[in-house]
Amino acid sequence: MMTRTPNTNVVFRGPQALREYLDPQHHPMLPMVELPEDMNRFCGDGVRIYIKMPPPLSMKQFGALGMLKAAAARPDFKDKEEGWVPSSGNMGVVIGILGRIIYGLKRVYAVVPAEIATGKLWFLKVAGTKAILDDALPGKHDSMSYAELMGSAAHAIYFAQYADPSNTAGYHELFDQIWEQMDGDLKGISFGCGTSGLGNCMAECIEQRGSGALTIAAYSSEEDQLPGMRPGSRLKKVPLFDASRFDYAFEIETYIGYRLSYELCKHGLMLGPTSGAALEALFKALSKLKKEGKLEAGNYISIGHDTSLVVLDKYSTQLKKEDFTSEIFFRDVGVDI
Repeated sequence: MMTRTPNTNVVFRGPQALREYLDPQHHPMLPMVELPEDMNRFCGDGVRIYIKMPPPLSMKQFGALGMLKAAAARPDFKDKEEGWVPSSGNMGVVIGILGRIIYGLKRVYAVVPAEIATGKLWFLKVAGTKAILDDALPGKHDSMSYAELMGSAAHAIYFAQYADPSNTAGYHELFDQIWEQMDGDLKGISFGCGTSGLGNCMAECIEQRGSGALTIAAYSSEEDQLPGMRPGSRLKKVPLFDASRFDYAFEIETYIGYRLSYELCKHGLMLGPTSGAALEALFKALSKLKKEGKLEAGNYISIGHDTSLVVLDKYSTQLKKEDFTSEIFFRDVGVDI
């Protein structure tokens, strides 16, 4: 278990104020919110579903801090002025802010998808991260190879979020919080897969504790990628991804990710489509377990990865007109029970 040093009065003072504010270890634990009955399809089975809420930037703060701490331990880190990271948006924001404020990098570049949501692009801009669209890369480079090339310069550093085990290590603090908040009574955790850093850590920690809790992964459909996630074909190219580490893995349609995100937002949880996809994966796993007669009552956690506020421009294109006027809730979306 990691050593936490929370600032219980949540007032950050002095020269280290911003650094401590940006590190979740210096905060009280992130909220865990139980879904009400109208959002929990399995309430009658004794299943309690909780959403683990993210820190202000996104859950990527944990993975980013893991990579930044590992990078800062290198003897040549003092010579580094800029960082490079391939990203769908959130990691670029977090590395940009934490890299400058806590670790002294002067510039951070994120190589992002050309189809990035306008809100995410502006999120990068206001965070001070320089975004480079992957359709403008020279030669035959993709986002990872170009970021690695540029990050190999003597004055630069490459944050290989899709391959760096320190990304996975950064999420131990997150699992420790979940474990303590649930008093070790945990039946399963669901999450979205982009780099798989968070999912890998959940699987490792569950194994170390010997809890037997299920790990439930969500990934994008091939046709239309959810922001922050990858489809199965692209996940196979991610060094950190290993489907055998997870008990379940489900392809989630983009529409469902946005629809469940929209329902979460209507209930006051302003979470984005990756969070919606993680919840749908949990629903699918619970449905499968129930049909097999293996569903156990208890606490199940769905990770709240992201905020809806940076992809607001996508909801009108991904949802149906009737979604905005109907009173259909979670039990009417996704798989049948």
